[in-house]
Amino acid sequence: HRAFGTFENIRSGARPLGMSEAFIAVSDDANAIHYNPAGIFQVRYPEALAMYVQHFPGLDFGDISSSYIGGIYNFGQAGVFGLSFYRFRVSDPDIFLGYSENALTLSFARTAFNGLLIGGNFKFYLNGFDISTIDTLNAISGNYFGSNYDIKSADIDLAGLYHFKKTIFSFENFRSGVVFENILGANVGIV
Repeated sequence: HRAFGTFENIRSGARPLGMSEAFIAVSDDANAIHYNPAGIFQVRYPEALAMYVQHFPGLDFGDISSSYIGGIYNFGQAGVFGLSFYRFRVSDPDIFLGYSENALTLSFARTAFNGLLIGGNFKFYLNGFDISTIDTLNAISGNYFGSNYDIKSADIDLAGLYHFKKTIFSFENFRSGVVFENILGANVGIV
């Protein structure tokens, strides 16, 4: 028997969410860390953002929440670096349930040549149950989960963003972006 988990892919940022997440070709603020890391190169000044969301408020089931904090700093010719931390949490103290998915992301971007930006993310994941949750699950399942309550894994993203000065359609400032996410296929399964 195996149990598989999936890392929650809940995005952040009022601007990208307001654009129905059509942000890959724009990606010109601190939200670019998660949408298109190549876009962080467009940020000229230090930026930071934070978010907290309680999903399904009013449910009679503990707490389901997401929190995010991230920032970008431009080092000039050396490139632009970003750092973010994301956490998805489900907890209910009445039944001793506690599960979290955490991601620490380091981003880097620079210009490749005129109009082409390249970037990438290194992501470190730590997912798992609280110890009290594992004890409860083992009592119910006959020690099925053992002591494997933390999963650590890593993954990378690669991205590009191209800014066309003039296009064949005469649109000015036309941009195109591409992102390859989770290239290594990190194992975030429990057990």
